[in-house]
Amino acid sequence: MSQTLNNSTNLVKNTAYVTPLVTCSKKTREISLFGEINYASACQLISYLRELDSVSHKPIKLFLSSEGGYIYPSNAIYDTIRIIKSRVFGIATGCCFSSMAYLLQACDTRYLTTSCRFMIHDVYNTVFDNEEEEEADPDPELLPSCTMMYHALAEKSYLTIDQVIELCNNETYMSAQEAVDYGFVDAVLEKEI
Repeated sequence: MSQTLNNSTNLVKNTAYVTPLVTCSKKTREISLFGEINYASACQLISYLRELDSVSHKPIKLFLSSEGGYIYPSNAIYDTIRIIKSRVFGIATGCCFSSMAYLLQACDTRYLTTSCRFMIHDVYNTVFDNEEEEEADPDPELLPSCTMMYHALAEKSYLTIDQVIELCNNETYMSAQEAVDYGFVDAVLEKEI
């Protein structure tokens, strides 16, 4: 079913991160985030969510494509999606990895496009040494965020917390349909909603 890679490296190792792109169309109530989740992209995305929600409580479409990013800005986005009154349709395309997979769980309805890849893993520290990225020993401060992520992934899925933890421990990649089969998303999107 899913591809499990133990101690694997990033799929795009040695690829420089570019500045994330966050856009908003007030007319169509669509927000897009393409790239890393960091404090700047989270601030911009949260501002757009709050602005659209203050104008109307009609649904918001959130288009996402990311290899993930930092957990604390991801927590801020997750919480904002959960507290605004507008329904949020999360639509991931390209890749929905790491903290982006967690963030998608906050959406009222969760979609992946047919070619989108989905990946979950544990929250861990990353250290940079001579431009090489290495996994560091887990920081105890990150454990509450890791627990929140496990619960968010299990809440809407068909899995127990223990099953989610096992998938995260093994850094599990899956297709869009496999993500649906596990319950991490609601449907594979094949046409405009």
